[in-house]
Amino acid sequence: MDKNKLVLLITILLASIVLGGFYYASEANKQRSIEKQRQSEKEKQTQEILKAQQDELEKNKKEIGALQQKQAAQESKPAQTVIKETIRAIPVNTNEITPDDLKPYLTTVLYVSCDNNTDRRYRNGSGFFWKFDKNNYSVISNKHVFTSLIHDETVGDYCNGIINDINNTGLGLLRLFPNTQSVINQAADIISTRIWTIPSERAASEFNYSLSSLNRCPNDIPIGSPVAVIGYPASGEQKLNYGPSYEYDHYQFQRIVTDGKISGYLGVDLISNEYIPVANYYVSAIVDSGNSGGVALSKNKDGLCLLGVPTWLKLGNYETQGVVQNINNIFK
Repeated sequence: MDKNKLVLLITILLASIVLGGFYYASEANKQRSIEKQRQSEKEKQTQEILKAQQDELEKNKKEIGALQQKQAAQESKPAQTVIKETIRAIPVNTNEITPDDLKPYLTTVLYVSCDNNTDRRYRNGSGFFWKFDKNNYSVISNKHVFTSLIHDETVGDYCNGIINDINNTGLGLLRLFPNTQSVINQAADIISTRIWTIPSERAASEFNYSLSSLNRCPNDIPIGSPVAVIGYPASGEQKLNYGPSYEYDHYQFQRIVTDGKISGYLGVDLISNEYIPVANYYVSAIVDSGNSGGVALSKNKDGLCLLGVPTWLKLGNYETQGVVQNINNIFK
């Protein structure tokens, strides 16, 4: 081989070795740089995760602290305040008269039947026991139930009161003698009577006078307030069949409770057509003949109250509207 060719070949070989070394060195540096960049990004991600966890931990600590402060403040409140708040949270329907509300007052109402010995006219209605003071026991009813009576017990002119117990079982008769001087309020259709004959030798003090201590409804009790009427309407009269051996017809009289709402105010007396000091009430509760002289109850935020006395029926074109005399027109 030519010497010059040999030298050229050696030179080319050496150059290739040098260039290859540079190439591999460059690739190695490049790989190290990529690996370093990956490591940096991984560390950055790790730092971000750690920071997020730290932030969440701090947030939880703050929430726990706030709850602890709230609990400590709640525990430091007076017990009465906590109880009051608990009661407010319980929904209570005060706009309803319940059976438990009515039960203490059912036996305060009795059936009244009046007989006039002069013209043999009978008037039927209701009444209720009332205690004016320590020894003054009476039955109160509508004055029109006693109209045309002579008011003289020597000729047997009186009214019968029929008493039923809580289960509507008759307890007997008592005699009621009205007196023109016993009218409570001349502007109201109301009269009080003296109790004379006591069934089964019972004393007058033994009857139910709880209405006397029941709160009277305020004059501003709103329309829509509940009403319960207690009395002995004609719809509760039942004829008893004792056979032809009895000379007269006999009846059983049932105490009836009807409910409704206060539907309006009546500022004029239905008898005199004159303005009255305090408005009476229209009620949607069924009021029939015989309810006159009974009791009407209502209820507001302060509980059950005595609304007044059912008296007349207001006749419309298509409906019958009950009227209740305001208790504050009856008792001054």
